[in-house]
Amino acid sequence: GALDLFVAKLDSAGNKEWTKCYGGTGDDGSAFDMAIHAIADGSGGFYILSRTDSHDGQVQQRQPDGTDFWLLHINAAGDLLWENTYGGPSYQFPSAFCRASDGSFWMGGTFYPSGLGGMVDIAYGKTDVWIVHTDSMGNFINQRVLGNTQDDALMALHPLPDNTVMAVGCYVEAFGGTSPGFPATVEGGMDVFMARLGPHTVSLEDKQATQFHWELFPNPSTTEVHIVVQGTAKKCKLTVRDSKSRIVYKNTVKDRLVIPTKEWTPGLYLVEIIDSKGNASTKKLSVL
Repeated sequence: GALDLFVAKLDSAGNKEWTKCYGGTGDDGSAFDMAIHAIADGSGGFYILSRTDSHDGQVQQRQPDGTDFWLLHINAAGDLLWENTYGGPSYQFPSAFCRASDGSFWMGGTFYPSGLGGMVDIAYGKTDVWIVHTDSMGNFINQRVLGNTQDDALMALHPLPDNTVMAVGCYVEAFGGTSPGFPATVEGGMDVFMARLGPHTVSLEDKQATQFHWELFPNPSTTEVHIVVQGTAKKCKLTVRDSKSRIVYKNTVKDRLVIPTKEWTPGLYLVEIIDSKGNASTKKLSVL
């Protein structure tokens, strides 16, 4: 295609053993920055984080639009074992990659918020930090947007022994909205921020104040998902939408509800519950 991801295997003397290209007919890899990262898998292969805007070739798990994170696993011979993409209708450029102590992956970078959808649920300014958490096979678990109304960038992700991850980046002072807990002021023109993220990263919707509490599990789901609601004596309205905001399921729930997901298209869904007083809360559900 236009641009491909290029990988060369060298021996200890620097002699070439093999070279391979990965991608589709669009732009894959990173031609203009240092947004390619690799982690050894312990068996001679590598997990490689790059970016793509292809929809074909070896890019089969593509998000709808823009430029997305692209995660590949190759073996010692350079054969592609699996791949997946993460993003929304805008542009996401990776800048940091790490593997947590539980084997899951954390990746992050710069998000240009020209549109929301897909796996991106909120935006704050000119550029935001976007961090994605996946399991050991690259299956999407959750995501988090950090930033303010100006320019924010992620510089590093570092795994900690308790399965949490330290995110480090830079930001410019802004006046207006910020992500929950993000610094509102700076000491100079640009400052460093640090954020510690847990394995169950939540989005802004989960922080909304409601008078009831609810959970959904398992997440990711393969055959069914359980909804458990507490703190309300009346039935709540439940709506499930896909990544394109289309309603795929509607019902009411009071205490517990089991929703079959076996026939659903794999991807990200938004589950919204509204109680009898109009309090609303939204959670993400990943279906494999």
